[in-house]
Formats: sequence, structure tokens, C-alpha cells
Amino acid sequence: MKNTYKIISGILLLTIGLYSCSTDNNEVPTENALENELAFENKGVFEIESNTYIFKEAGETVKFIAEDKAFDFSFLNELNYDIEKFETKHAGEQVVITNPETSEFIRLFHFKELNSTSLKFDVELSNGQIFRSVIYKFNKNVTQKWHDEFTVAVNQGVIGAVIEISQFEMGDECGAAIAHCSESGGRPKVTMNKSNGWFAAPDTCQVECK
Repeated sequence: MKNTYKIISGILLLTIGLYSCSTDNNEVPTENALENELAFENKGVFEIESNTYIFKEAGETVKFIAEDKAFDFSFLNELNYDIEKFETKHAGEQVVITNPETSEFIRLFHFKELNSTSLKFDVELSNGQIFRSVIYKFNKNVTQKWHDEFTVAVNQGVIGAVIEISQFEMGDECGAAIAHCSESGGRPKVTMNKSNGWFAAPDTCQVECK
């Protein structure tokens, strides 16, 4: 009787083990916050180092660091800039975006077309910062001939993302408000004002915790 019990117990444990493995293998991986945000309609996605910027229809930009959401942000003032193209081997191989008030510049170069809606390039800033292999994914309704319509990659969203990542700090009060909102489970919405320079901390910064 004891031997029978041991055999039955062994079969039962084996069945439970197999069921557990089967259940684990069939589990559907949960989507992360970045994947969830990308599922919604947007005006483009900008990937620079470990940061992802998603340009929304309403005008704000959603920033992610790796797969974690950092905050939404927008600029209170319209960014003032001039664009100059330098042609070498291919049209639009270098594009320089200049702040006419401060002479600061953003240079985009080493372009590579990944597909009909994605570009990869390097970014150099007048403050000495360089970002390699930046990827810009724009809307599907953009023409495939990006050499002829490169202005799609130069807009306030893209420039704003470069300006935001170039800032070594947001300012003590602004940074503290963002951190407090995130730690309390809120969603920080940041509005910045840039009147003097692109690559310094914002002149003013307002944080709304949603």
C-alpha cells in the first residue's frame, strides 16, 4: 500500500510540475510603459542614446528613459531657428540648425536611410556634445523620398528633444518638483521657457502633477 501511495504521489507531483511549466511557457509577456505609449497615435519618435521622445498630436513630447516614463514636456515659447543645408556627396548630408539670437547650433550629419519612414544620423551641438546613431521615425504618410523632403526631420519637436537632452539640469526647483511628482505616482507635465539660450537650464519651468 505504501508503494502504491509513493507511485501515485510521484505521478501527481510530476503532473503539477508539467502543468506549471506549461503555464509559464504560455504566459503572455506584459507590455511595458514605452510599448503602451507607442501604441497610441503620434507625430514621430526620436531615439537618442537610452532616451525615447514621442511627439504627440497635441504638441507635447513624452520622454522615456529606457522603458520608464520620465515626463511630458513642451516649450512655452516658439523656438526660433534658422536651417542651412550643406550638400556634399548626397543632398542634405549635413543640416545645421542655428539659434539666430545666440549663434548656438545643432548639426545633423552622417545620414543613413533605414527605411521609408526612418533615418539614422549623428548630432553635434555647439556646446561640444555629440550624439551618435540617433534614430528618427516619422509618420507613415511622409514621402519615401526623404532626400527631397528632408524638412520632415527638422521641426520644433526634434529640436526640442535635442535641447532637452542637452540640458545637464532642469534647475533645482523644477527637478525637485518632477522627482516629487514621479515618486508620488503622478505624471509630471513640464512647461519650459527658453528665451536666452538653448543649452542652459530653462529660464522658467512649470511642473503640473497629474
